[in-house]
Amino acid sequence: MSVNIVGYQVIKVISQGAFGYLYLISNIEASKKYLANGIQKKYYSDPKMKKYIDNEISILKDVNHPNIIKLIDVKETLKHIYIITEYCNGGNLKEYLNKYKKLSEEVVQYIMKQVIEAMKYLHNKKIMHRNLKLNNILINYDDENDRKNKNVMKGKKK
Repeated sequence: MSVNIVGYQVIKVISQGAFGYLYLISNIEASKKYLANGIQKKYYSDPKMKKYIDNEISILKDVNHPNIIKLIDVKETLKHIYIITEYCNGGNLKEYLNKYKKLSEEVVQYIMKQVIEAMKYLHNKKIMHRNLKLNNILINYDDENDRKNKNVMKGKKK
């Protein structure tokens, strides 16, 4: 499968969903990593899906909070729409829990404080998440050593 997203280089396919693929990509000029959610346009022709996708993009454009994924770009090709967002290098909370099984009360409080701050921000903007689950809470580390050591207290939750 050949994927061409102008200005970006595809590093790898992360997963395949019902409507397309999720790619790890990098900006050609800055070599910074991002995620690209590639949605096949055949789904975009369905009015319900078009409304859902347009709403998702609109919300991502409107929000600006340290615990919410940032929209970087939206690219279109003849067959796909690519929603490009920041990349969180620490995986998701479900993967973390599967590996470490148990979290201290201090760690849970730290995580929940960030999740609650994000939800509060969204609710103040009259936005409801509707799919809050461990797989959708991502961890991002600014420091590579914290990422390697899986120091969840140093990672920002998004």
